[in-house]
Amino acid sequence: MTTNRIAYDTNVSAQVQSDIQALAAHLETLIAARQSDVNQAMADFRADGVDAEYQAVETRWTSAADEVKAIIALVRTTLGTNDDTATTAATSARNAVQSIG
Repeated sequence: MTTNRIAYDTNVSAQVQSDIQALAAHLETLIAARQSDVNQAMADFRADGVDAEYQAVETRWTSAADEVKAIIALVRTTLGTNDDTATTAATSARNAVQSIG
């Protein structure tokens, strides 16, 4: 790639998207597994005052996990949008050049 040139490689983008998708899927699997484990543990956990405190901690953790999942969804959407934008820009540029001559 030359300097001072804007370029977009859809093959590289596809590889990055694949890597990010794998990482995101792993994160989502871990979050779901943890939530399942916590639900199972909390189903029969009772300790005066402690279970309520722990539930408050879990509520914060669940909120953070939901934010992570929202970020993952946004990243997935953004990656697709970037490819669409690059493809549209390349098509527009090609059409502009073809209409010159």
